[in-house]
Amino acid sequence: MKSNSLLLAAFLLASTSVFGQSVTDERVWSKLTWRLKPTKDYNLDISGMYRGVSGDGLDRFISELQLGTSPTKNTKYSVEYRHYLMFDNVGASTGIDHRARLRINGEQRYKLAPGDLYMRYGLQHREILTGSGDRKTDVRVRALYAHNIKNFKWDPEFYTEGLRTLGGNNDLRIRFGLSTGSKTLGGKVNLGYFYQRNVTLTGSHFHTLTLGYRI
Repeated sequence: MKSNSLLLAAFLLASTSVFGQSVTDERVWSKLTWRLKPTKDYNLDISGMYRGVSGDGLDRFISELQLGTSPTKNTKYSVEYRHYLMFDNVGASTGIDHRARLRINGEQRYKLAPGDLYMRYGLQHREILTGSGDRKTDVRVRALYAHNIKNFKWDPEFYTEGLRTLGGNNDLRIRFGLSTGSKTLGGKVNLGYFYQRNVTLTGSHFHTLTLGYRI
């Protein structure tokens, strides 16, 4: 219990140090997922996401396919493809731009009473299909602690994630967040919040509220 308290305190301290920095955007991300099981060992998630963004005038609708498997109860692997519709509502030239992203993930779970630590490692590549922007490849590393509370369905999760662009400007972003979820309404509901700090100052910082529902 003492180690868990120290972990939570470290998370809150790190979060406080960045929350005080300047913020330019506020965002709301929503996601609806339909999970299929094409085989016993694989899950196929089909998702639609809408992301409202203040500041840059580029709201987004994202279509996603993700294939995942768990060879052991503590290990997960997945591959994900996304197509982005970027709604440009600012300036003289407006319209819809297209982007695509491919990502692979590996995750390992470690038991830490009374919770679990999940380490996730990812590699992703983004292509600009139409419109402005830069193609880029990112490495992502996330540490998430899920705290189990007896007789409580909305167990909290605390996480931090780093995203580093390979080549170019070597952009570095760091996220601090918390989330919770529970099975309800015939599916699973997830609620969360995270703050992203662009350490290298090549992009805006932002607060983000997240809402998801998986059937």
